[in-house]
Amino acid sequence: MEGTDRSSVDGESNETTFSALFKACESDPKGAVHKAWALALLLKIVLFVSACLVVLNLETNGGSSKALVFAAMWTALVQLAMAITGSFILRRFPSSFTIGFFLGLLVVVAQQNLILYATFNDYNFGQQRSNRVFAFFALALAIVYIGFALILANFREHILMSPGDLDNVAGFRRFCVGDQSVTNANHQKFDAAGFDDSNNGNDTRL
Repeated sequence: MEGTDRSSVDGESNETTFSALFKACESDPKGAVHKAWALALLLKIVLFVSACLVVLNLETNGGSSKALVFAAMWTALVQLAMAITGSFILRRFPSSFTIGFFLGLLVVVAQQNLILYATFNDYNFGQQRSNRVFAFFALALAIVYIGFALILANFREHILMSPGDLDNVAGFRRFCVGDQSVTNANHQKFDAAGFDDSNNGNDTRL
């Protein structure tokens, strides 16, 4: 009985701590999510530029590791893909599935940035200063990713699309692709009315 009470108290205290952590964002939760993502985008740009500089410096150094050159190039591509994917999900299609998918991506890329920090912080080839700058921004972006993931998970209900919006998206998709079932039904109606050229042999062309 005491164990149950203690676990319930711990759960309530954790919930209170989590709510107090984002209390400043409760007045405008949707705006807080977009502002946090804007900060992440800014760091993405800086990390992308620093990754390109690291690749250039490592390529000019003949004794550099090809694996780390690839790691820096891959980092630049991943940050670009994250910027496009995240902006599309948050602004165009924030459904329950896409938000969950995006949260998973944030956790994975944050872990990758932590590994990049540990790898490039003490790397001696190329220009050590550029390597450390790249490692610093990788760490900073990892922290921002984690914080943004917490904000997004806490306020995800405020940015999800309404069922009406989801129906509009589905209707637009059917309009673009074409509803084959409706087309087949129309053909069946014309055939039943005797407008099929193959059945009556008449030429209906004007």
